[in-house]
Amino acid sequence: MTDAARNPDDYCYRHPDRLSFVLCERCGRTICLECQNHVNGQVLCPDDATARVTPISSARTSAHGSARSSARSSTRSSRLRPQASRLLARVTPETPIVTYSIMAILVLVFLVDAFSGGLVTAYFAVEPGLVLQHPWSLLTSMILTGGIIGLLFNGYSLFILGRQFERFVGRQKFIVLYVISGFSASVFAFLLVGSVSSATGAIFGLVGATVVMARKMGGNHTRLYITCAVILVISILFGEWQAAIGGGLAGAAVAFTYLFGNGTERERRTRFLLGALVGVLLVLAVIRALIF
Repeated sequence: MTDAARNPDDYCYRHPDRLSFVLCERCGRTICLECQNHVNGQVLCPDDATARVTPISSARTSAHGSARSSARSSTRSSRLRPQASRLLARVTPETPIVTYSIMAILVLVFLVDAFSGGLVTAYFAVEPGLVLQHPWSLLTSMILTGGIIGLLFNGYSLFILGRQFERFVGRQKFIVLYVISGFSASVFAFLLVGSVSSATGAIFGLVGATVVMARKMGGNHTRLYITCAVILVISILFGEWQAAIGGGLAGAAVAFTYLFGNGTERERRTRFLLGALVGVLLVLAVIRALIF
């Protein structure tokens, strides 16, 4: 691609070499992951984030000057914290704890499954003929890896997409998205006589949700579409295309509800729609179990 064909709007205004699809919600400039600041539920560039925080800080300084002086004195007299406290101090509201936790769970389950000779997969995976005996598998399948290749691929996808999406919507909404996408992947596999032995369906839900959010924010989506296609191909190769479709559709649906989730009334509507989505999936699973 030549410089003339390059669209500067698709690159971070502070780092022109970094492609991004996220825009500052105040000034509309493109910002990369490093430049994103989350202030009161908004994604802002460093300039606008500073403008929002400074007045608040100034007001608090004038109102609580004496309290801060007392705190400084107390801090000077205190000893150094233990190493554990230092580690916790590095955890900020922007730290994608949920993403890292899911990645850690995938690694742990992989190791336990490997040392147990596949016992975890046997009880936690969705198999068409064993769902009635193992109904919990509709939920537990989303923490499986499907082997070392699945672990590497799912972990990489979470690291690339999960961190950014969690920072954008928050930890609670990210958990809801992952669980509903994983559950939908299992239900679709059950309906279409497929199996689920990895978190690919839940990951595909994350891809679907990211695409929806990216189209709302604007920017270049080529890399997302390529990622989506690669995950779908891998899902087909592993024989879990049913889970990929179910997870992707659910992830996109959840993302659409988040787009209309600002304000008390809209938050209630979002919770209702998410509850209805889970209810529909449960009904489909029960009907499938009763008929077949």
